Amino acid sequence: MAREINSPCFQYYLRNPIMWIMTVLPILACALLTQCGEPPSVPTQHPEIQMETVCCNGYEIHRFPSGEAQLRYALSRFSDQLERRAALEVVIEYFSKVKPVRAEAELELAYLELGIDHRFADRNTCIQALNTYRQIITRFSDLPRICAKAYWYMGWIHADLLNQKREGIAYYQTVYRRYPETRIKIESPVSWVVFVMPQIKTEIKATAKQKSLYWASLALLEVIRNSVREEERLEAFQALWSDYRDSLATGYALCALLNGPASTSCKVVGYAKDYLEKQKPSQPLADEIRKGLIDKKPSVK
Repeated sequence: MAREINSPCFQYYLRNPIMWIMTVLPILACALLTQCGEPPSVPTQHPEIQMETVCCNGYEIHRFPSGEAQLRYALSRFSDQLERRAALEVVIEYFSKVKPVRAEAELELAYLELGIDHRFADRNTCIQALNTYRQIITRFSDLPRICAKAYWYMGWIHADLLNQKREGIAYYQTVYRRYPETRIKIESPVSWVVFVMPQIKTEIKATAKQKSLYWASLALLEVIRNSVREEERLEAFQALWSDYRDSLATGYALCALLNGPASTSCKVVGYAKDYLEKQKPSQPLADEIRKGLIDKKPSVK
């Protein structure tokens, strides 16, 4: 899953990581609160809390006691890609035996191979990143969340960066077939977050607690956006409607279909009205769907 983007698939794709604040201030605040209500006393000197740091590639990186905390720190703190890479390498060096943490760090490093702005990544760079994702899938084949995410990114690289739509669709379909129940880890700052829809930045926070997002639902949305085959697009939508009806991805799939060819849009009018009535999407998404419904009539079977 920032970077998330302006690509033809999602207009989307400017990176917007969820920020994780690592600080000792809450600890100091708690210490001060414990003094409330006590009589004045002679101020005492408190030792300053120091975090251990390690040097990696010329950068001083904070060290945390757990792999999860180290990963959150690496994913949330750095705007400098070289410093971020150093922080991720520290995760791998010190927590190599914590398999899910190492795998997430390797996924992020694979994304960084595309450069500061992925839109300018050349073919060789894209192929190198694809090879890295394949290696990750092989090494962490027992971790569905890692594999689903890796396959999704491979689909995105093919479809958006290399303009190889059919290859990209094949990877997206793999995500749906193999990992239909693999949830996206909302609480982690992953680069896909802003890949999804223009309004995802604000909507994700509002819906994360009520609804789950699945890699398969985003993959089906990408099939709809990339395919020029009406039957394939409708088949992907039917899968979304059947398995992920309350997903944001289903709402945005309706937008894509309603704004497509008339032969397709007329077939989802009834679904769009049902979605608006029962799912009660956010105002921006609801407005987009209603806009797509203007002058649309349902197909007569």
